[in-house]
Amino acid sequence: MTGTIYKALRVEMGLTQSELAQALGITANAVARRERGERHIGPEAVLAIRSIATDMQQSDATQER
Repeated sequence: MTGTIYKALRVEMGLTQSELAQALGITANAVARRERGERHIGPEAVLAIRSIATDMQQSDATQER
């Protein structure tokens, strides 16, 4: 996953860098470095952000009912 895609996912989820960082248990600076391509985005990070996105979708679906 590239930093551009990482950022696009965060923005699509409506999260700030700080909010995503808190959800992932990392710093906002780490999120920013990933988005700029300065830090490798490993498979664990990809799984974590996808998990957060899935959780948010399920939460949204539950609230719509």
